[in-house]
Amino acid sequence: MLVLLFSYGAARYDWPHWLQFPALGVTSLDADFLSPWGRLMDRLRHLALPLATLGAIGVAGTARFARGAILDVRGQPFVRTARSKGTRPVVVEVRHVLRNALLPLITLLGLSLPALFSGTVFVEVIFAWPGMGRVMVGAVVMRDYPVIMTTTAIFAMLVVLGNLLADLLYGVADPRVRRSAP
Repeated sequence: MLVLLFSYGAARYDWPHWLQFPALGVTSLDADFLSPWGRLMDRLRHLALPLATLGAIGVAGTARFARGAILDVRGQPFVRTARSKGTRPVVVEVRHVLRNALLPLITLLGLSLPALFSGTVFVEVIFAWPGMGRVMVGAVVMRDYPVIMTTTAIFAMLVVLGNLLADLLYGVADPRVRRSAP
């Protein structure tokens, strides 16, 4: 839908140039003749729709989950105590509410990494970007089992690394979780 709207629809209905995005590829055909700044801008224009597609995968669910976590933390006794002591509202929201609401969000984001990696497979095929997802789809079509198993193993390792990163960030966000040295 983004391609139809911002590539073909924008060109057909004469939208401003800054709202028209390329539909396919990493760079334009004339990218070699552009200045370094022009090449960077061309690359960013080609990156906009794939990034918007990948970002839209879990935004609604994450925003709803974040809202629920923040509302849950705001009702806790330690937040009421901080407010009753006369702490500035900004300090209460940042230091008490946001910091404690981040804990479930870190876990959710660590578990949503598999959806992000599987989404890259479709995005690379739809937007004609070179990458592991496109290689994997080509291997499935050609029944190249070693390539399929290798890319699946790499995606699995990335998921494990994402969960490890989420656990490490959990320790940074909540000092109670950190392991103490024996």
